[in-house]
Amino acid sequence: MDSYFKKEPISIEVLVTRIEKYASRRVILDFLNKGVERKFINKIFSTGDRRKFYMKPTEVTIREYNQWSAEFTKSIV
Repeated sequence: MDSYFKKEPISIEVLVTRIEKYASRRVILDFLNKGVERKFINKIFSTGDRRKFYMKPTEVTIREYNQWSAEFTKSIV
């Protein structure tokens, strides 16, 4: 979500690299693929390199994150 709000595309490889210390590459890729299947995230082809994919949250994920964030912020203020 951080990359989305900063308008910085994030590739699958970058996500795997950042999360690898918590789970294996296979587990991370499976998790991302399940997110795509359940329509929480979209997998977008790179225009420059057709082997590269970027991940982007869907409108449902963005809306739910914003709702959660607003409630969380209210609870700590």
